[in-house]
Order: sequence, then C-alpha cells, then structure tokens
Amino acid sequence: MSDQEKGGRWGMLGHACLALSVLVLLMMGPLWERLGVGALILWCLLAGAGVYFLFSGSADDPKGPPD
Repeated sequence: MSDQEKGGRWGMLGHACLALSVLVLLMMGPLWERLGVGALILWCLLAGAGVYFLFSGSADDPKGPPD
C-alpha cells in the first residue's frame, strides 16, 4: 500500500493527534493539578481532531467502498 492509500498527510496528522492524546491521558494527574478542567478539554480536543483527520483522510480515497 502506498502512502496515498493509507490516508496520506491527513492520516499521519490524525495518528499524531491520537498519540498526543494518549500522552495527555497518561499524564492526566499532573496536568490536572496545573490546568484543572483545561486538561480534560485539551484531551478531548486532541482525540476529536485525531479521529476527524483520520476519517477525512479516508474520504479522499479514490477507490471508494467495495461493492
């Protein structure tokens, strides 16, 4: 599979956002002490952006769904 078939740049950006959201989730205790509810909002934004970029990258797939 080429890079284009896997989602290209949008897929890579989606995976990066999801990886950052996992790191934020693992460090939620110290982040919560410093940011409060902002840590939860940051995690939600990163996870949501990651899922959005993953699905928007797959929408550009020229093959479309299988028949």
